[in-house]
Amino acid sequence: MSDAFVRILGALFILQGLVRLGLIANTVIRARALPTDPYYLVVFPILPSAIAVLTIIAGISMVALMRSGRSFALAICGIALAYQLYGFISTLLLLYVVAPATARSLGTLFWALQPAYMALFLAGLIVLLRWRPPAMAPR
Repeated sequence: MSDAFVRILGALFILQGLVRLGLIANTVIRARALPTDPYYLVVFPILPSAIAVLTIIAGISMVALMRSGRSFALAICGIALAYQLYGFISTLLLLYVVAPATARSLGTLFWALQPAYMALFLAGLIVLLRWRPPAMAPR
């Protein structure tokens, strides 16, 4: 793979992480009060924020074409893709199987962002697996 693909994908990772952090901040600010159950505090704002920050770091290392960035970004892509798939499938199962209702609209943001995030991380895995980082300069 070309270094240009890796840099473009790195920039998309940074953009995705910033968008995710913005959406999480918006949700936390608009929430009346966070639930007292620590499970919800970890699952909703903290875990996605940590994944977003790690994705931004992976994107920065990809844009800089760091040799260590490849393995770090591969690990983050795998973790983030698994998290996205888990969130997407569990939400669909909850709304369509466990609690079916007549008015079950998830909104445009859910249907646009979730598949886009999954496609980005899947593309990241494919590009990073095929990319060979530049060789280290001799001393």
